[in-house]
Amino acid sequence: MLDIKFIRDNVQVVQKAAKDKGVDLDLNELLEADKERRELLQQVETLNSEKRAVADRVQAAKPEDKSKIAEEGKEIKEKLAEVEPQLREVEERFNTLMYRVPNIPSDDTPIGPDESGNVEVARHGEPT
Repeated sequence: MLDIKFIRDNVQVVQKAAKDKGVDLDLNELLEADKERRELLQQVETLNSEKRAVADRVQAAKPEDKSKIAEEGKEIKEKLAEVEPQLREVEERFNTLMYRVPNIPSDDTPIGPDESGNVEVARHGEPT
């Protein structure tokens, strides 16, 4: 499987490889799913960081302030409950599309409709 960073940096190369191999791949959809996935990951990481910070503040807070801070924690938890399912859905779509991305053939690989386009480079011994 190709690295998504390589795909982002080499869109034309990957598109050509998909075309040459006869793979029906919507690279724009893959890149859009990747963008959504990265944004949602960032949101989840930010919310988790805020959640840990609130938990630390609750531990250090005075008893009369703990309920107010705990409410902030509940709000963050609710936001996480909304974002995490979206992230799972986008990651599933992203992974499905990534599985369809073909490897990049070498420059000397002949392009053909099937194995009839293959070129024999060397032969060792006689075939049985």
